Amino acid sequence: MLSLFGSLAPCHMALLLLAPSAQPAQRPQLPEGSAAERVLATLPDNQPVERLAALDPAKAQAWAAWLQALESSRKSHAADAHARLCDFALAQGRYERAWEHLVAAQARPQLLAGLLPRFLPGVESLAQPLSDGATLRPALPPLTGRGLPGRIERREMQLERLAIGAARVKLAVRVEYEGVIVELTHQEGPACVVHVEIPQDPDFAFGLEYLDWYPIEPPTGAAGTNRARRVELTPGSDTRTLYGRFEPRTFDFPRRLPPTKPQLLQREGLALELLPGDPRREFFQELAGALALPPLSVDACVFERGAARPAGIHIDLAQPADQPRRLALLAEAIESFLLQP
Repeated sequence: MLSLFGSLAPCHMALLLLAPSAQPAQRPQLPEGSAAERVLATLPDNQPVERLAALDPAKAQAWAAWLQALESSRKSHAADAHARLCDFALAQGRYERAWEHLVAAQARPQLLAGLLPRFLPGVESLAQPLSDGATLRPALPPLTGRGLPGRIERREMQLERLAIGAARVKLAVRVEYEGVIVELTHQEGPACVVHVEIPQDPDFAFGLEYLDWYPIEPPTGAAGTNRARRVELTPGSDTRTLYGRFEPRTFDFPRRLPPTKPQLLQREGLALELLPGDPRREFFQELAGALALPPLSVDACVFERGAARPAGIHIDLAQPADQPRRLALLAEAIESFLLQP
């Protein structure tokens, strides 16, 4: 199973870099007092940009690269490794962890600058103006204090004069006690269209989503993946507002971790439970192989609901719509365990 990764050199799996860009980073305004805001203030005005090739958590190779970056960060706290971990956390919507890794990557300012567009406006690169109709997947703003499960800190970040075709747009993301707000203001140029995904807090689901305070239909697509909303911006128009209203989410995954690897995990490993005929079974089998890599180094297997339950710690992945969230929680638990002091 591990032969899947054998054809790629470790250095290539750990960090894939694209050619540096001469385009300086376009800087968001972050919450005052946050660690990310302090680090951003140290970037030179004309900081060159070096971009990471993005990791896709839907591919087992990306999990192998993530584990290699975890191993490197544990041994040397390398900025390159933290940049890779930042990229993976962002792709899974683990925003708090992503901001922490961004701060830890400050020794490589060119990589830090290359990661900024992934947070706001939520695109791979701003080296060129975004096309009309572009999709934005912004992150949640960084915390200014210690985040606690179920607790909400009000905060905001914004980006001025974002180029969407020939138009310029102001983008703001706010977290309020009741939900998440994304505001788009047309500042200059012709009309344009953007598709925007409201970022979700891992501790909360969205009960309803609104456009300009009118309820809109639930997101469509397999596993709720198509969550981007179409917003048209015209010269002189009012600010357009997207809003996702929080509703409590059941804590169905352990939040407190032991200081050492559990004996059951050491002896029996992990068992990933799927529904019979899950079309992504091959991915999960490859993922089980990746989890055997250092620094986690645990045996893992895949089994179908209704079959004999293997020993070990079970991860319920039987509901396809819930798989991305549960895999993100699994990755967060692994990072929390491996990176704890």
